[in-house]
Amino acid sequence: MADIRAARAAGLEVNGQVGCRPIGMLMGLETSIHPFLGHPAWVALEALSPEARYRRLSEEPELRRRLVAERPTDPQTEWTAGILHRLYPLGSELDYNPPRKTAWPDERSARTGTPGNGPWTGCWLVAARES
Repeated sequence: MADIRAARAAGLEVNGQVGCRPIGMLMGLETSIHPFLGHPAWVALEALSPEARYRRLSEEPELRRRLVAERPTDPQTEWTAGILHRLYPLGSELDYNPPRKTAWPDERSARTGTPGNGPWTGCWLVAARES
């Protein structure tokens, strides 16, 4: 603060800035943001009721496979893929400082998103639990 006061006394327009506490977000298939939001296979389901969408997801393995295996390259999907390694599952006990080992798998896995491994598949596994 002393440096800011000194700079202001010298005629400079200087303001201090403090980093804020990071925000959190919840993702789910019925929230405003989730990993499959821009996926053509998901977009084709948007007109359905949530119940009908979950029924299709649970009854159609090919649809589930496409959601994981065919990753679009739109900005929303790329952003989501880039943060997956920093996401933590929400359990019944809230933990505001979860250990790193409970996050999605590492960033390399996030980039590859190979079906059967990595956080992209993890998104489907979590989403499947919701249905």
